[in-house]
Formats: sequence, C-alpha cells, structure tokens
Amino acid sequence: MSIDIQEIIQLSEVKYQHEIELQNEYSSRKPYLEEIKKEINEVTEEIKKHNHIYLEDELADVLRDYINLLVGLKNEWYISKVNSVIETCKEKYGKRISDKLEGIVREETKKQQKKDLKERHSKYYNI
Repeated sequence: MSIDIQEIIQLSEVKYQHEIELQNEYSSRKPYLEEIKKEINEVTEEIKKHNHIYLEDELADVLRDYINLLVGLKNEWYISKVNSVIETCKEKYGKRISDKLEGIVREETKKQQKKDLKERHSKYYNI
C-alpha cells in the first residue's frame, strides 16, 4: 500500500481549520514543538526488539506532529508552503547522496549548500 504524504498534509489542513473554529491552542504552531519533543522521548522508549508495532505508532505521532507544525507555520506565514520544506529536503538530501557517490567529501557539499542558501536568502530579501 502506497500512501502519499499529500494525504496526511490535507488531513492536517482540515484539522488546523477545525482548531481555528474551536479557537484553541492547537490552532497555532506553538504546541507542536513541545508535542514533537514528547513524542521523540516516547519513540526512544519504544526502540527495542520485537516491538515494531508500538514503535511505528510512536513514529507516526512524530510525523503527524511535524506535519501539523509545518501546516501551522504555513498558516501563520512563516513558510510559503508545506511542500517547499519537502522539496528542500529532497534537493538537499539528494545532492548530498549524489556527491557522496561521486566521492565528494560531505563537508564540501555542506559548505557549498550553506553558501547557496545564503545567496538565495540574500536575493529573496534583497539583503
């Protein structure tokens, strides 16, 4: 069974709109940072042999809270869109892997990526 991450993002968008209607604390990004920390601790507790059912459940909670955080950041105008974070991850990670396979030292790739990021930021904000 293949699940598209977009389905989870859409569920989070629906949840976010519902939380706004309820006017509760989960209608912002703020509680999700704490929730992620709590869930990471629970993941740590579940990493043991013959326990994948519980571990996968906790990992799903981390993913859910992370996506909720991204949706909150988007709706509060801190990021342009959720998919831009996913696209950035793919590009950044893809470059690191391809460079590694070509024998380029990781630190060199990271150094170039930081330089490119700084240039992109400066260009976008006219700094």
